[in-house]
Amino acid sequence: TLYADLKEETIKWLEDNARAEEQAKSVLPGNNYKIVSGRMADSTEVQLADVVAKNRFVLLEFWATWCAPCMGEVPFLLEAYGKYKDKGFEIFAVSLDDDRDAWVSTVKEKGMQWVNVLREGSEATEKYGVGGVPSNYLIDCSTGKIIAVKLRGNELAEKLAEVM
Repeated sequence: TLYADLKEETIKWLEDNARAEEQAKSVLPGNNYKIVSGRMADSTEVQLADVVAKNRFVLLEFWATWCAPCMGEVPFLLEAYGKYKDKGFEIFAVSLDDDRDAWVSTVKEKGMQWVNVLREGSEATEKYGVGGVPSNYLIDCSTGKIIAVKLRGNELAEKLAEVM
């Protein structure tokens, strides 16, 4: 029975990984973005589609306060946001935090004035096949297409300079 249980667990794990891989492929550059939503600190629900409708480019950013690489990206996000927000750039950040208070205080302390939502359930991460953070997708709002993924450090500002 131990072998049967292990075999069943292994099969489920392989199926879950295959499903996540397929989801990740569906959001590579050239594909349409997938609609996600979440609640901001004031409990207002925000849809990614509404943010895309009002901007030229939107960065969908998956992150968490407990993620050191995510926090290392914040200065780059702040710089790009400050430079391009008035030109039609917005960030839709989805936090994977379980600690709501840590999320709210980090957003405030770091001055992250873009759209910040707290993930509710696993729908958003499943739609994008997110296996780890930070993870991001740059959306061209005029076409609804993802034009870049995994922009780290200065890559976001460089890509925005190229497309704006």
